[in-house]
Amino acid sequence: MYKIELAIDIIQTLEIFLNFIKYSRAHKDFSSISSNYLQGYFIFDFFGTIPCLVLYNEQWPYYWLKVFRFVHIFRLTIPLKYFMHWALSKYSKKRQNDLSSFTSLILFVVYISHLMACIWLFLGMMSPCLAKPNSAKGFDCTADDLDATNPSDECNVDLSNC
Repeated sequence: MYKIELAIDIIQTLEIFLNFIKYSRAHKDFSSISSNYLQGYFIFDFFGTIPCLVLYNEQWPYYWLKVFRFVHIFRLTIPLKYFMHWALSKYSKKRQNDLSSFTSLILFVVYISHLMACIWLFLGMMSPCLAKPNSAKGFDCTADDLDATNPSDECNVDLSNC
């Protein structure tokens, strides 16, 4: 999983560099492009990518900085919209836009649900668990203790009190 995340960070870093030379109709020269990018999304891209890439081995204290990447969340639907317009080319433009917007909405719901599930699991790993009454540790069994010991011997999570 770390290698996939490292590859995503490297691709994001390359995108930061490419954004300095990506021209548009309004910005055609290098100084205009770079000043526009520096005044726009650069700060989000930089803080969402570079600290975790530079501090790869110690990235957990800085992992929350990746939340800055969410300013680009709407780019997820661009390939989907192209595909939907191609697949629905025999229908009217209004129907294409309606169906591609609905599909984008479904994609966002799935993505946000996945994100919330990840947050839920992360918070579950941070909270202490309930230990067996005859455990030597008493009620001091935390997620770190679970990693260090065999959970079936030391810690029993009791879900009946939920």
